[in-house]
This record gives sequence, structure tokens and C-alpha cells, in this order.
Amino acid sequence: KNHDKILQQLNNEIEEKVKELTKELQDETNAKALIQKELPGQNDFLRLIIDSTPNLKFVKDQDGKFLLANKATARFYRMQTEDMEGHYDTEQNFTLQDLMEFKEQDRQVLEANNEVQFPEQGFVNAKTGKTMWLQTVKKPILSFNGNNVHILGVGTDVTAIREAKEELRKSEQLNREIA
Repeated sequence: KNHDKILQQLNNEIEEKVKELTKELQDETNAKALIQKELPGQNDFLRLIIDSTPNLKFVKDQDGKFLLANKATARFYRMQTEDMEGHYDTEQNFTLQDLMEFKEQDRQVLEANNEVQFPEQGFVNAKTGKTMWLQTVKKPILSFNGNNVHILGVGTDVTAIREAKEELRKSEQLNREIA
């Protein structure tokens, strides 16, 4: 009888433990389901924030393939973001010299393993023939899984400022000539 009592008590304890573990597992499953439900909305929200900024924002892998490009970057390239992501810079967009400059910048960033600021630089858009001026900061960042180093770039299109300065210089020169 005593053994039956002990056996019954152990059986009750095991059943209680199974109930606790089942509840914990159910709570964990519910939490994962909630996260999976919320994740697409969070991705859309983050994309909205990235696309809302006037600065060029992009992430490239070490080979120069775009992993992310915001709308400002796509406008600068005269492309759509979906046509950039997963692709490389091409001569369709910029001159070969400019493409070599982009690769050299990326190399410098990876070699320095630190943020590098690139001063105002002119790049010729191969589609329009127009020179666009850009100030860029690039830095190495770890990939999402932490296995690779990517390049985060933030650029400011200073073309309008550069053109306004040139117009002012011409105007001042003309005024000096008239005077």
C-alpha cells in the first residue's frame, strides 16, 4: 500500500510537470506565431523609414552587389530599387572610371575596417551624361547572421549646391568684368 501511495504521488508530480512544460511550450509557440505575424509589418515600416530619407542609403556585399538601396539611391542611379538590389554597379549607370572609384572606396573601407568619409566627388551618369556630385560616408557592418562584412553607405547628393556655387562664381566674375 505504501508503495502504491508513493507511486501515485510520483505519477501526480510527473503529470503536473508535463502540464507545466506543455503550457510553457504553448506560450513559446504563441510568441513565435506573434513574431512571425508582426515581422512583415515591421519590415514594411523599416523600409518606409529608409525610403523616406533624402540621403542615399545602401548596403553592398564585399563584391559590390547591392543588398539594399533606398529610393534616393535609386533616383541617383536613375533606376528602381528592385532593379538595384541583388545587382552590381554597371556601365549603364556610370563611367568605367566612376565604377573603379566605387570599388576603390569599398576596398578602402574594408581595409580600414572603419568608417571612411569621401569628400565631394563628381560622377557622370552614363544615361544622362550629367555630372552628379556626392558626399559619401561608408563603413563596414556585420551581416545579419554575423558571418560576413558588408558596406553601409550614406551619401548626400550635393549636385544642386555645387551648381548654385558655380552660378554664383560666374555671376561674381561677370560683375567684376562689368565693374
